[in-house]
Amino acid sequence: MRLFFIPLLTIPFLHGCIAMEGVHNVIVNSKHKYIEPSTGEIANLRAFFDDSGSISIYPNASTFIEAKSDKNAGSLSTDRKITGLNSVDYERKSIGMPFPPTNDTTYAEYKVPAGKPFVVSLSFKTVQSYGSNNVYFTCKRRFFKVSLESNKNYGVRPTIMNKRCSYQFFEYEDNGRETPVKSFQMLR
Repeated sequence: MRLFFIPLLTIPFLHGCIAMEGVHNVIVNSKHKYIEPSTGEIANLRAFFDDSGSISIYPNASTFIEAKSDKNAGSLSTDRKITGLNSVDYERKSIGMPFPPTNDTTYAEYKVPAGKPFVVSLSFKTVQSYGSNNVYFTCKRRFFKVSLESNKNYGVRPTIMNKRCSYQFFEYEDNGRETPVKSFQMLR
């Protein structure tokens, strides 16, 4: 008889977890989204992200102070979806950039301003395994001024290199090779 009551007692708690996940989805999906430019010089940007970080674009700003008041600024993360009990996935957004990732990496592609500097902010958290130890990394939000060329394809990826936070900006060459972009500057 006791075994019958245990599942009945856990059902309300599971319902609470599902409700909390629903609330989290609403909060994440209601972030102000980046507004892509419809005129002027444009480049393509593929942003790699996951649930533990964020990438935002400030298209009308070239300084940290200007970024705070940019009305077209917003997050590059797409709508969040639950794909299993402990699995989270994001909708893919593609604008047809060449050389899409072949693995399950989460990314989204956007049109961004070209021919003028703009600001990108990145932050993330991750866990890396080193032997039998797990090391937790928290990479605080950094702001970068970036200038991209028109009609070219670029990528941005936060990552860990040599146990340090790294923010990579790169251009996709015609053969798919990723070449580091030198025209970016950390603002803060």
